[in-house]
This record gives sequence, C-alpha cells and structure tokens, in this order.
Amino acid sequence: DLLGGTPEENAQITRNVISGKGTDAQNTAVALNAGACIYVAKEGVSLEQAINEAKEIIKSGKAQKTLERFIEVTNE
Repeated sequence: DLLGGTPEENAQITRNVISGKGTDAQNTAVALNAGACIYVAKEGVSLEQAINEAKEIIKSGKAQKTLERFIEVTNE
C-alpha cells in the first residue's frame, strides 16, 4: 500500500492523502511522519499530540491549501 511510482503517480498519492482520499496505510504513514516533524520542531507536545495535530491539519484542509500555494509559487 505504500509503494510509489512515477513522479506523476506520487504526486497523485500526495494529493489523495491530503484531500482525505488516501488509503489507510498512506494516511497513517503521512500522519506519523508529519507528526514526527511537529514533535521535533515544537516544544512541549508529546508525539501523540503531534500526530493528532498533523491529522487535524490534513482534515481541516490546511495541508491541501499549503500544497496548492507551494505549487503556485514554484510555477511562477
């Protein structure tokens, strides 16, 4: 379930995950990795709290908006 593919396929997997359409394995992997980043960068949170924060960022649409903005800026 975590096997990627071509750059185009990987981009679609990323879009699927941040829009809530990824597989359970993909969603879990992204939440764990993003949560680990939040945990390292933010003082005073547990790993569990950081993972939950990552899930909430995805669920809220903030991750998708950030990706869209990143794409927009890098294509200028």
